[in-house]
Amino acid sequence: MPDTPDGLGNIAGLYPIEAWAAKEGTDKNWRVALSAATTGTYTSYTYTVPPGKTLYITQVVYSVNASLAADRDLNQFGEIYLIDDTTTTTILQHGGNGGGAISLPKPITIPENHDLIMRIRNCANHYCDLAMTINGFQL
Repeated sequence: MPDTPDGLGNIAGLYPIEAWAAKEGTDKNWRVALSAATTGTYTSYTYTVPPGKTLYITQVVYSVNASLAADRDLNQFGEIYLIDDTTTTTILQHGGNGGGAISLPKPITIPENHDLIMRIRNCANHYCDLAMTINGFQL
């Protein structure tokens, strides 16, 4: 259906899913996790942005929690990285005690055919459970 005015100055219309995705983007969400990570251990996931698309990252949330109850009174240090592996550029590096959340009002953009590495690392001196969630959309 072609775009039509809705009487309020907005454009309204009905679109098939494929056409709507081209206009509004497709949600992209990943979770990277590792249980009982030793000191210095990391886990990562690599995503390649498809040709003709751009990835926009709007939020990163992570947690670092002691694997053993006896260690839960210790610091739970960890850090995360977003790396453009195509250009070998670290786009985001963040560390915290127990985790953190980063909202990005101006999204991080990754262009077509680039490889994005999403990584979380245990920096504590004991075993920790690591989790990282990356949210965004792709146009």
